[in-house]
Parts: sequence; structure tokens; C-alpha cells
Amino acid sequence: VERELRESISALEILATSTALDMEDTPSFYDEARRARVIRGWFTIVLLQGDGRQVLDLARPLGAQLPTMADRSYFKAVVQTQQPAISGRIVGRATALPTVAIAVPVIRKDRIKYVLVAALDPGALARLVANGVEADEWTRAIVDQNGVILASSRDPERDVGQIASADFRARIEHSAEAVYRSTSL
Repeated sequence: VERELRESISALEILATSTALDMEDTPSFYDEARRARVIRGWFTIVLLQGDGRQVLDLARPLGAQLPTMADRSYFKAVVQTQQPAISGRIVGRATALPTVAIAVPVIRKDRIKYVLVAALDPGALARLVANGVEADEWTRAIVDQNGVILASSRDPERDVGQIASADFRARIEHSAEAVYRSTSL
């Protein structure tokens, strides 16, 4: 999971260097972003102005009316720190689908010109936890910083979107990865 997130941040940072952004050539950047989305397997890519207004969202046609994202915590974190940020589980405003957003600043002349966001394909996290699970007695899960289950290798229909048990949250509080015995997620 960590590797996937790091690779997504790196890919977004490379896309953020696009000369189409420097020239404010939105149609050309839309095409570049669309190719990057296919290569990375992201659900969508969103380009936001520094005030949170959306310039484009690959889930919508170029030029479509798009909602502001200024109130999203990951957006605020990128603007405040000028560093990448990862959301917890959110529901996309343009798509109404659950996702995790990865956001990076697009800095020009020492200020944020844009914030570039990739939304993970909802199935990508499920594939990560399912990979390598061989025994029925094991469960793998990905939990966001708020304790919300993003993916589960066992009964995802029941678990995904729910808050993990207090026991589970307590055990993972001090470790990014852990193996332990429990009777519930």
C-alpha cells in the first residue's frame, strides 16, 4: 500500500511539471492527464486552482461545470504545507463514488498555482488486500487515518466504509503494518 501511494505521488509530481500547465493549455493538459490516468489505473484526475475551484476532472467532459473542492481537508493540507497529502475515504463530488484522493502541489514561482489530484479506483485497494491471501482464517484490511475501513479481504461488502473496531484501531495506532489475532475487524 505504501509503495502504491508513493508511486502515485511520484507520478503526479511528474505530471505537475507539464509545460501545458505553464502555458495554461487546459485541453493539452487534459489529454496528458488522461494518458497518465490510464497508465496508473486511477479512477480520475482533477486539477484545482489554488482557491479550490476545479479546472478539470477527467470524470467529466472538458469545460463541464464542476464543484469547488476548497473545503476538502487534503486540499487544505496541500495548500498549507505545499507538500503532498492523502485523504481518508471520501465520496467524489462529481462521481458520487467512494475513493481515496492523492494530491500534490503544482508550484510555480514559489507559490501554488494548482493542486493536482488523483482519485484511486475503488477496486484498486481491494485488489491490494486480496493479493496473496491464501488462508480463510486471515483477513487483510486497509484503514484510513480516521479508522474507516477502505478495503478488506473478507466480507468487503459488510466492512468497507465502516469504522474499524476499537481493538483494531488501538493495535494499529502505533504501527503502519501489523499482524495480530482478533475476532473482529
